[in-house]
Amino acid sequence: MKIVVDTNILITYFWKENVFEKLTKNYSIDCFSPEYALVELNKYKDLIMEKANIGEEEFEKKKLNLALSIDFISEEYYKKSLKKALKITSDPNDIDFIALALFLKTSLWSNDKGLKKQKTIPVFSTEDLLENPHLFL
Repeated sequence: MKIVVDTNILITYFWKENVFEKLTKNYSIDCFSPEYALVELNKYKDLIMEKANIGEEEFEKKKLNLALSIDFISEEYYKKSLKKALKITSDPNDIDFIALALFLKTSLWSNDKGLKKQKTIPVFSTEDLLENPHLFL
């Protein structure tokens, strides 16, 4: 399964018990995310460290491991899909994820209920993926 992963899912990677690792280790999932997601992770670094109860060194180590699990794609590759993504959502935080999903012709993994309102890109929550392992086939 090929899927674009939203920042709200990437943030959970920093938790001690995280579903992201469980799903990506137990199923064949090729994960992609725009490089913009790395900017967002850095933006919320302090909050992530606080919620995950980790220090800066552990944050950086986990971020590096995350980068080994996900292909972070430069906007240069999917920029032609940005115009269509703007027609699908007006949320600036979602545009890159939708554009990348359009470019890769795949679905999106996100717990953002607002993203599910649009009907162009299939959006699966973590709960959806846990409850429907057949999606990975």
